[in-house]
Amino acid sequence: MNAKQAKQIPLEEILHRLGYQPIEENREELLYSSPFRQEKAASFFLNTAKNVWHDFGHGKGGNVVDFIMIYYQITSVSTALKQLDELLGFNRENIGPRVPRLAIEAKESHASQPKILKIQPLQNKVLIEYLQTRGIKRQTASAYVKEIYDSIKKGNEEKSDFALAFPNLSGGYEVRNPYFKGSLGKKDISLLAKRKRSEGKEDSQLAVTVFEGFMDFLSALSFYQVAEAKTSVIVLNSVSFKQRAVHKMREHPWKKVYLYLDQDEGGNQVLAHFIKQPGHSHLLQDNSDLYTGLP
Repeated sequence: MNAKQAKQIPLEEILHRLGYQPIEENREELLYSSPFRQEKAASFFLNTAKNVWHDFGHGKGGNVVDFIMIYYQITSVSTALKQLDELLGFNRENIGPRVPRLAIEAKESHASQPKILKIQPLQNKVLIEYLQTRGIKRQTASAYVKEIYDSIKKGNEEKSDFALAFPNLSGGYEVRNPYFKGSLGKKDISLLAKRKRSEGKEDSQLAVTVFEGFMDFLSALSFYQVAEAKTSVIVLNSVSFKQRAVHKMREHPWKKVYLYLDQDEGGNQVLAHFIKQPGHSHLLQDNSDLYTGLP
């Protein structure tokens, strides 16, 4: 990879791989808490159209290569490019044992779009063991996730990977394995809507439960020892999709909204966004405090 190719890689994808999610989105601009330091007020802005960033608290900005150099405290462009290769998995023979990693949608000239080879019911031992380390039983997960296999061609070489796959409303998938967390295809929220009424019980059609990620949803099922949620479920898949969740709330006759959000800045931003929606604050029940004391 050269510097020109590196600058074409969406910085949003790089931040996602590093574990950072946008707190707010406004047209072509995303707001993050700074990846360079701890801060109370988010000050890192990303212009997705130009693929450039500016950290007002740091007083610096630039392109993808500039970001990598500051984030990893690198002074050499060539070293930064190697670091970027490792982060994106384009040079895995140089970063230790090969591990499963679902290929990303890359824009580099030397890499093709990932091709889905197959999607099948959950049976991969590596993925099942990974779920078990998170306290999630195979029987619980099988009703909601499948395993997906893909390949990506780089030059004359083709590599394949696999991961858990959780579908979203745009036909894409949130994917995860022990070494990778990301998406395949178009990102969106996921909705599991209840369609049948429960006789003699509270009408499950009138409530929805909101989670940030599908692993949170599966963990909740395991924690409560139930096979399925009693309400409809929205999985945000990114805290930046909070407004999309609000749109779904307006489309359905839900009378109660249960929130299971992370107790961090992103989760607090989602909660605040929901509360300020006209006519919605009385519907909300924040259950995020149940995470208190959990690892």
